[in-house]
Amino acid sequence: MCVDQELDQLDILRDRMCLTDDDIEMLNTLSTHDNKEIRYLVADLLCKADYTKADPILLSMLNDRDYLVRVNVCDSLCTSRDEKLLEALKRVVVRDRSYLVRHYAVQSIGDIALNSNANKNELLNFLEQRLACEKSEHTKIAFFRTMLLLGEQKYFKCILDQLHNAKYQIRCAAINILVDIADHDNTDEIIDALVRLDETESTVAVASTIRQALSDLERKR
Repeated sequence: MCVDQELDQLDILRDRMCLTDDDIEMLNTLSTHDNKEIRYLVADLLCKADYTKADPILLSMLNDRDYLVRVNVCDSLCTSRDEKLLEALKRVVVRDRSYLVRHYAVQSIGDIALNSNANKNELLNFLEQRLACEKSEHTKIAFFRTMLLLGEQKYFKCILDQLHNAKYQIRCAAINILVDIADHDNTDEIIDALVRLDETESTVAVASTIRQALSDLERKR
């Protein structure tokens, strides 16, 4: 089968709500494909599979040579409930040279911790240590989000502060994280902060992100 045919098969899976065992077996076979686009799509599609079947394949892809594949792998692991994966993701946070990979590894650590019986205090200690070493502002936002979800409320203000970061990409990332962590207790405060930002924001990308965020947040109210 040629690459185009394999890509067509993967496109078909994109429209499915869930994956069959045969689908998962095909993804397992394609997870080591020479074509990085195929591996990228495999990692993305595995988030639709039952985590007990997807996790072993995703774990085998954590060291993929392409960083965008690793980004999707870390992102798809967020659906897992297996706390054993946390050690693998912690190694990614420590060792991976891509700030985007580290960003999604940190986010999935938080998601898995919330969905399992993981030792949250131990994770918080690890995250605080790594935050002190992290140089990427983008990845730091992921740390703030995860530590907030694990109960450290002081990091909510840290995310809000990033709305005034000099880099527009960081402002956009902060807005998206705020939508993600919005709940009954903080939605009004987030909306107020975004409305104020919108009054002074001149960057088109950020202004567009604010409008979408406000629309999403109104639906959460």
